[in-house]
Amino acid sequence: MSKRRDTRNEILQLALELFLTRGYNGFSYQDLADRLGIRKASIHYHFPSKEDLAVAMIADFREELRNWSRNLEAKDAAPGQKLDALFETYRQMFRGKDQICMVGACSAEWNTLADPVRAEMGKVMKGQRQWLVDVIEQGRETGEFAPGTEALPLARFVYAGMQGALQLARVSNDETMLDLVIKQLNDLVRGNVAAETTA
Repeated sequence: MSKRRDTRNEILQLALELFLTRGYNGFSYQDLADRLGIRKASIHYHFPSKEDLAVAMIADFREELRNWSRNLEAKDAAPGQKLDALFETYRQMFRGKDQICMVGACSAEWNTLADPVRAEMGKVMKGQRQWLVDVIEQGRETGEFAPGTEALPLARFVYAGMQGALQLARVSNDETMLDLVIKQLNDLVRGNVAAETTA
């Protein structure tokens, strides 16, 4: 007996791929239909509008992030390992399918996004920042990270640095740019900058 096709999930997966490589306005329902070999009506059945599709796609992405975080917790990862895992996800986005992250994709087209899409994306950004704040605070408690700037401003700085580095690395097709920024941010969080300066 053949396995039943999960059309809704296929639509979401392809939409996410196109969203991260082309942007929200860079693909249409016709693109999805052509790639999946289905009619546009089938897409509208699951997602009446592109806004509905985007909200569902971002909600799925948030759940993937939660699962990623839970997996690290299940492995009892140390704060430094969690930070390394974050940096590695950005490397994988660059190496895998020449993608930028969802936040970067949305920010470039923010003014064209409907309010429900912005609201869902806001939850992603808030969740990612808070996760990073928690990791920084945990690392300082264990002595793995250096004390210094409050965790929230530092988390925002790291977050913004990674977003920008990934986009610039993609435009220039130069992974060394991404690696350089990762090293600088890693040194900053761990306190290696001062050590190198005084060496």
